[in-house]
Amino acid sequence: MLFLRSILFALAFYLTTALFLVLGSWLLFGPRRWAMEGLRIHGLVSVWLLRVIAGTKLEVRGQHHVPKGACLVVSKHQSAWDTFGLVPLFRDPAIVLKDELKWIPFYGWFCVKFEHILVKR
Repeated sequence: MLFLRSILFALAFYLTTALFLVLGSWLLFGPRRWAMEGLRIHGLVSVWLLRVIAGTKLEVRGQHHVPKGACLVVSKHQSAWDTFGLVPLFRDPAIVLKDELKWIPFYGWFCVKFEHILVKR
């Protein structure tokens, strides 16, 4: 049952991600804040799918310690979860990514639009 739910979540996640990228591509031509809102909504939908399909809940502890202004959050990046799960928790996140990802159609274009930090390794 766990395997089936994992497969269903993966399918739903990649399908909704593709839909957000393609149907939201017009956001590439709008203001950055519109695109960031689309990214935030994608994160919320992904966390919701994870809860509904896989039964995994997002629990935030110590959020009251996060400052209102700019801050640095370092996640361990043990899975793809932090690429969507942390985004809705912060006002305007800048994510550090490897530079090669900017060449992926739609995904990379949005990384540049979001002004993520692209690092050459």
